Amino acid sequence: MGLLATNKGKPMEGIMEQVRDGSTIRVYLLPDFQFVQVFVVGIQSPSMGRRAVAETVVETDLTSDDQNGDASAEPWAQLTSAQKLSASAAAAAEVSPDPFGPEAKHFTEFHCLNRDVYVVLEGVDKFSNLIGSVYYPKGETVKDLTLELVENVVEVVSGDCIVVADDSTPYGSPLAEHRVNLLSIKCPKIGNPRRDEKPAAYAREAREFLRTLLIAK
Repeated sequence: MGLLATNKGKPMEGIMEQVRDGSTIRVYLLPDFQFVQVFVVGIQSPSMGRRAVAETVVETDLTSDDQNGDASAEPWAQLTSAQKLSASAAAAAEVSPDPFGPEAKHFTEFHCLNRDVYVVLEGVDKFSNLIGSVYYPKGETVKDLTLELVENVVEVVSGDCIVVADDSTPYGSPLAEHRVNLLSIKCPKIGNPRRDEKPAAYAREAREFLRTLLIAK
């Protein structure tokens, strides 16, 4: 991509125009006046699901004289019962949002929607979607959207894996904590003493760096 090749690693000013979910945004870049969709690097917010779309199929029996004056046009074929059933099922299909999906989207909208932001492109994923860091002003400081979306961290397992507490679940429940792997990053493995596996080079340094960023939030 030309935009990525030219601006990789450089902060670009823009206005956040749309929030699809907590970590997928649409930004209007300035001064290029260009819309781009960016996946926030390092995280993947819960899905917002899919709304049901009501579609109405209107069947008409047109004669050749009614089709825009084209006497040679063929009448439209009516849908079969199976086609009607298939279209109805597809239109009515609805997928509910994942847990905390609406909350993550609301957080990003509250802090960034229709506001000035800075985007730093980092690369693309396997589907050629742009991924990058997003920063937004808060008072006299600038916040990293990735770090702000990650909260209630109770343990840093490695440089790319954390354990997050779920405040909505009763204390002591097996579901009170969730292990989260950071997206678009792969750090050295920390090893496993029970299996006599030693940490890879810089694995401890990567874990300590992430712990310093997150554990106090």
